[in-house]
Amino acid sequence: MRPALTLVEDLDDSPSSSAAKPSPILADDSLLDAYSHAVVSAADRISPAAVKIDVHRNPPQHRGESGGSGSGFLFTPDGLILTNSHVVSGASEVEVTLRDGQSLDADILGDDPHTDLAVVRVSGSKLPTVQFGTSRSIRVGQLAIAIGNPYGF
Repeated sequence: MRPALTLVEDLDDSPSSSAAKPSPILADDSLLDAYSHAVVSAADRISPAAVKIDVHRNPPQHRGESGGSGSGFLFTPDGLILTNSHVVSGASEVEVTLRDGQSLDADILGDDPHTDLAVVRVSGSKLPTVQFGTSRSIRVGQLAIAIGNPYGF
């Protein structure tokens, strides 16, 4: 079912206001298409740098879990990857799978559980990367999307 979007229009029916009534800028379908196009465009730009991260833990951390997986993204062409601390924390082995299916061993370079951020490195060159934006340009209420590859999709 398609979500209902409605543009609010001036309901003043007086003759003097009929000529000055603004027409809707975008119809609902156009608005949804524009949003869809923006998300697809962002995914197309970012997906090449998204990676799947598999970890193995010795000894298991929680309830017999000896491994897990998560997601991250390459931010330098020589193999630095930003991920979440909870993904790699306590890992004895880290393996990264690139979009093309190539699997690489990775080393944990930094892990900060307080910010839930970690940096791992794989060996490589000319790898696809994302470019960091600036938080100064983000506003409260602005839409955001999350792009990742925790399950290898």
